[in-house]
Amino acid sequence: MSSHSPKVELFAFNLELPSRRGLGLFASLAPRGIGATIIAAWFLAAFFGNFLSGFVSQWWVILGATRFFVLLAGLAGVAALGLSRGRAVREGSVLRAKRMGHAGDVA
Repeated sequence: MSSHSPKVELFAFNLELPSRRGLGLFASLAPRGIGATIIAAWFLAAFFGNFLSGFVSQWWVILGATRFFVLLAGLAGVAALGLSRGRAVREGSVLRAKRMGHAGDVA
């Protein structure tokens, strides 16, 4: 019998499940020969995400609730703009390659 409450065990299981699924997906989709590098990148991304969330969460005491959530909304907006900009650049390079007849060169 476990010494933890069912809520703690459910929470821990809930944290591990997406990690296992994501890791399995990345490992199976990785090109042959760089699977370990892809898995290392997965853990590195998780590390930096957790580090950043800890760094930002310390501002709760300094800013208060309202300003803190405005900050989070701003950070989410900046991230969304960055992701959409990256997608536009990627799609633009694919379209240019197709126009130039090099469609097979771009993944």
